Amino acid sequence: MDKIICLVGESGSGKTTLCKELEKKGYNIIKSYTTRKARNKNEYGHIFIDKMENINKENLIAYTYFDNEHYFATKKQYQGKGSSIYVIDPAGVKYLKEKVDNAKILTIYIKCDKEIRLLRMLKEREPKSVKNRLINDKEAFRIIQCDYCVDGNREVDEVLKDVIHIIESE
Repeated sequence: MDKIICLVGESGSGKTTLCKELEKKGYNIIKSYTTRKARNKNEYGHIFIDKMENINKENLIAYTYFDNEHYFATKKQYQGKGSSIYVIDPAGVKYLKEKVDNAKILTIYIKCDKEIRLLRMLKEREPKSVKNRLINDKEAFRIIQCDYCVDGNREVDEVLKDVIHIIESE
């Protein structure tokens, strides 16, 4: 049976960094399709499209409309691929669990202190963007239903080791 491992955590908690490392180890990464423009040339984690036409809504496993842009993922991105990793927010996990009945869904919350997340984000983003993310996250992460919680305040290798242990033990 396929597994979808949802990585959830506030902005700057290390989800994208973990995804890149898991991809190097051969895990399938579900990248969200989006109609928004790329923030930078090498942005990771999304498949950029111009518009949302010719998309069969029956094949969607995740969908959100945020800041006038569409974000979604499809069944073919995980089916038959074993363990797939998906960076998603808590509301997205709820939608995913309603839409997917032929895969095991695990949710791993990457818990990371606000101060550390702030420092990480300021390395890559403008202060206004960081402020907006912190405000959005405060609401989006008020309630988090998860199967596991991993301390994201540590070095990437330590967090990665814990995440892989969870994936392989399930």
